Parts: sequence; structure tokens; C-alpha cells
Amino acid sequence: MTVLHRVAGYIALLAAAAVAPAQVANIAVASGASFEPGVPPRGSIASIFCTGLDLSQIVVADRYPLPFTLADIEVRIGGAPAPLFAVAPLGGYQQINLQVPQEAQFGGPDVEVEVSQQGRRGTVRAPVGLSSPGDFFRWPGGWAALQHAVDYAAVTPQNPARAGEAILAYLTGLPGTQPAVPTGQPSPLEPLAIVPQFSMVASAETYQVVIGSTAVTPLFVGLAPGLVGVYQINFVMPPFAPSGSLALTLRRVSCTAFFGSCANGGGVRTLYVSSPAMIPVR
Repeated sequence: MTVLHRVAGYIALLAAAAVAPAQVANIAVASGASFEPGVPPRGSIASIFCTGLDLSQIVVADRYPLPFTLADIEVRIGGAPAPLFAVAPLGGYQQINLQVPQEAQFGGPDVEVEVSQQGRRGTVRAPVGLSSPGDFFRWPGGWAALQHAVDYAAVTPQNPARAGEAILAYLTGLPGTQPAVPTGQPSPLEPLAIVPQFSMVASAETYQVVIGSTAVTPLFVGLAPGLVGVYQINFVMPPFAPSGSLALTLRRVSCTAFFGSCANGGGVRTLYVSSPAMIPVR
């Protein structure tokens, strides 16, 4: 090979390197409700933060079912395509909001997440999150995303919850519903998609909303109608709830009462407790 050929080959390599697309890197996955790290359960809302995508403006999905591609960006979780809510530049990073596909294969403590955009591509083994199931959506400061049932106004420190009133809470990461709602589709109003529970004399498996140290039984646990991957819990505040900033958690309990009744508290055990949010009470 002549010197001229070697130089030509070297120039060709430099040119190829110059036009080669950047790779997607620094991929991190978090709950879309609380931003606690890890991939939330199937059907939940998640956020991905990464670098290397070509993205100059916010792009939001404008149809249902949610698309699998926005700004040429695609995400696969556990081998399945994820429907996308929005993608956005975030300083030196990019953010992708999505629903974890119900078809995703979770085979252990972590799951493969792939982000791609045309020739760009990056993968990571992301840990399965510990924040779900039952992860409250939160405003800055840790306040749970709540509404007053009477007028749908947001519950805030300036407009706090009151003892004895009905409250609507919004979460992600709860189990599947009856009827099931396909990935990327909004939940129907009729019939409502309800999280199964049961309560009999000698056995039960139910949810409790815990405000401070007081547990109440919710009126409704299911997917919020018209939304994708968002669960709604309706409950009534305890009649003697103290004023102040109280911890708010969701607890799933089971009961097997060999003697007596579950209503008396015998045989009750806690299956899990959600990570806490805050609720202002007056």
C-alpha cells in the first residue's frame, strides 16, 4: 500500500468518526411520581434521564394510545416498547416520561432499558425500584398530589385537608386492575378499572390509607378515568385528624383469622407500605 493510499484511508476513518452519531449514555430511571430511583412496576409511570439525544425542544404526545416514538426517540424496557408521554431537553441532559410496558419481562433485581434515536443507542441494566407499589405523585417539597372531592381544588398548605372531608389521591405502581387496561391506553370511565380486594369474615386483603398514625379504609382504589398509568384513591379524612403536616402512606394488609373475625384485627399482617408523602391538615 502506498503512502497516498494510507493517507486516504486515514482521512476516510476520520471522516467516518466525524459523522458517527453520539451514543446515548448516563441512563438513569426513576419513578415518575416521586423520582425515587429504579424502574417502577409494569404499567407505572417512569422518567428516564440520559445524555446523547438530539433534542432541542419539548415534544408531547398528542394522541391515545400513547405513541412508541417521539422526536425519533424510542425506549424498550424488558424487551418491550414503552409508550411515551413526552421528551424534553434538561440542561445537559434529556428527560423521557413514559409508561413501563405491561409486556416488559422482569427477571430479577434489574431489567434492561434501551434508549435509541435513529443511529444513537444506549442500554443499561437498571434496578427494579423499591418505591412502588403505591407511589404517591408529589409536588415540590414532598406534598402529595391531592384534591378536595367537593370542588377538585388542589390540597396545598394554603388550602389544606380538613378532618372528615373526602380526598382524592393520585399514585402510580399499584397492581393490575379488573378490567385490565392495555399499555398506553387511558383508563375507561365505564366500567371503572378497579384494583381487586376482598374482605370476608375469616380472610381479607385490603388497602389502608394512613394519615399520621390513623388508618382509614379507602372508598375507591383503581385507575383514574381518562389517564394512562395513574391510579386514584378516594378516602375520607379521620374525624379527629390533628392539624399540621402529616405523613401519608398507603398500606396493603392481609388477614387470616383462624379464630374469630378479621374485623376484630386478629391475624392481620402488613404486606407492604408505600414510601411516605406529606399531607397538610387543618
